[in-house]
Amino acid sequence: MFIVSLIISHHTKSTYFNILRTITSSTKTNIEFEMKKFNDKRQFTKALDLYDKYKHQSIITDRVLVHALNACGQLGYVERGEIIHKKLSNNSLNNTYIQTSLIQFYMRYGRVNDAQRIFNESTSKTMVHYGSLMKGFKMNGMPEKAIDLFSKVINPNEILLCLLFSSCAQVQTKEALDFGRK
Repeated sequence: MFIVSLIISHHTKSTYFNILRTITSSTKTNIEFEMKKFNDKRQFTKALDLYDKYKHQSIITDRVLVHALNACGQLGYVERGEIIHKKLSNNSLNNTYIQTSLIQFYMRYGRVNDAQRIFNESTSKTMVHYGSLMKGFKMNGMPEKAIDLFSKVINPNEILLCLLFSSCAQVQTKEALDFGRK
């Protein structure tokens, strides 16, 4: 009888954890979807309210953090964005999606050194990394730095080429225009 009870107990716990795992997965997806929806509708405060509701639970994903950073950026909540940045795990900080969101966040507020530090710490830079930093340089009146960064890219894509041409036009020196023509 004890063995039957043990088997039933184990089966019940297993079923419980499977149900809990399904609910948690569903909740993560719902939070991501709701935050994206709020940001898309420019309801940034609602997105952050939703983040605040769940931030101490283990259901916060990288996408949720990016949506929270975006909302902070749109509302001008630089300090709050920094707090979110500090809460990121090392695993999240190695995520391209998170890294480029942080670069864009800091560039939006002229925090070029912070954005560059994140870029430099990235071990596997993608075209998105380069594009985010180049766009940030342009946005902060540093098109020369965007041009310099472009020169380090191997096999640039069309987006980086557009950023280069735009940077060269912004500088308006003969050297920059000649570089853009190459």
